[in-house]
Amino acid sequence: MGSAKGRIRKGRARSRILYQITLMLILVVIISGLVTFFLYRGSQDRLIDKSVDKLLETESENFATSINYVAGLITEQSRILYGDIGIEEIAVSIMENRIIDIQRVINSNYQDMVESGFLGSEIIMVILPSSQLISEPIVWMSSLESLVSNWVVPDYLVDPMDESSCYFLMEDGIPELDLEGDYLIAMGKITLPDMPGIAFNYLSIKPMSEEIAEINEYFDNERKRSDLLLLAIVGGSIFIIILITFLLLDRLIRRKITDPIDELSAVAEEVMQGNLDVDIEVRKGEEFEGLKRSFKEMVESFRKLIARSVGEE
Repeated sequence: MGSAKGRIRKGRARSRILYQITLMLILVVIISGLVTFFLYRGSQDRLIDKSVDKLLETESENFATSINYVAGLITEQSRILYGDIGIEEIAVSIMENRIIDIQRVINSNYQDMVESGFLGSEIIMVILPSSQLISEPIVWMSSLESLVSNWVVPDYLVDPMDESSCYFLMEDGIPELDLEGDYLIAMGKITLPDMPGIAFNYLSIKPMSEEIAEINEYFDNERKRSDLLLLAIVGGSIFIIILITFLLLDRLIRRKITDPIDELSAVAEEVMQGNLDVDIEVRKGEEFEGLKRSFKEMVESFRKLIARSVGEE
């Protein structure tokens, strides 16, 4: 009874190896799952950013294509009605802070475009860059006439004026115009044939909060579904891997370690009780072949030693 309890205690002690290996495997699989999850989440974030950038690029290209055509028509019709206008006359009107007729007409046309929902723009304006006659960039025409010759063009709009076209998102709004939220600013150039070297920079300000919110909401919903699916797949995979590994390790440890040690323990108990007539089976290629063979030789040596002692007596 005592020896049986000893074998049970030894078996339980050895089974800790199985649990320790399984726990280590669980930690490795969980860490791998977390790494996979965060990599997948990062990929989703990059996809959202790319989708927003693609939306902004499309909106900007649509505006640039449309405004180039529309602005050309409006400017040409205004010049037919009010005659040619030179840069000198423009400079004089600016210095005198005076709005000329062609400006009023184009301002009105731009205002009608905004009110009709032209590409969703909230403000359309034309900015004259600085030159020998104009020291600082100035709003020359705008759908919001109060900005003409009065609004100080901020540096973040002045710097990109050398580019043929550009766009950028103002995530914190445009404080200079008391606009809050996400706003797309699309910029480009219009060059009049009879004014070589003079470029008119057009600018569109369009609210984008709703569009970006829709994209984020769509991806948030998709992310929740994909996260649940990924969690189910990773969780199921972890469970299956751990179960299979546990069973395989249990079988392997029992066959390779636990059973041979239990056999040696049982034989040792017999020897301790004085029974040297025990049979120790040594299987070729097993993990404890050398230990079993040594133990068997030790028992045989005990037998010979005892037999010799008995014979001498």
